Amino acid sequence: MAYERGRLVKEVSDAKQVYLAMQDAQLDAANGAGIPLPADSGAKTSAEYVALLVKGGYLQPSDVHNLADVCVANISKDDRLSANAVIYVSRSCYDALVLGKDDDAKSWFGTKGGVIAHEGGDVEVLNTSLMVKCGLAGFTTIAGLGQLPPRTPALLPP
Repeated sequence: MAYERGRLVKEVSDAKQVYLAMQDAQLDAANGAGIPLPADSGAKTSAEYVALLVKGGYLQPSDVHNLADVCVANISKDDRLSANAVIYVSRSCYDALVLGKDDDAKSWFGTKGGVIAHEGGDVEVLNTSLMVKCGLAGFTTIAGLGQLPPRTPALLPP
């Protein structure tokens, strides 16, 4: 149990780190410098986008290893994002809700949990028992858990 809590604390910390880097890069991009949001950057994967954030100095190179399981939303500066807009999900959520691999032995989402970050800055830890308590059991896509970008793919693959 302590291991699971530690892993989820790390995932929440990673989500906040990516959120802050994306926000800083977006603000700088609006002023003519910085890294645009994923859909505007041309990145095809989350790893490509994280590499752009590192190259721009928004994340440290030493952070890349810790962020290998990041899946960012394919958002654009032209999207009208609500505070509930999904900007990041952990790999476990991506595997379970996007790829339908919730029974995969590598997926942490099933009973152990995953993380979703929203534009408003909140980070949610989700797991099966929590979803049942919140009346979210039965969601088979991430669409029910927040606003997604109006393009395909909505989430960049890892």
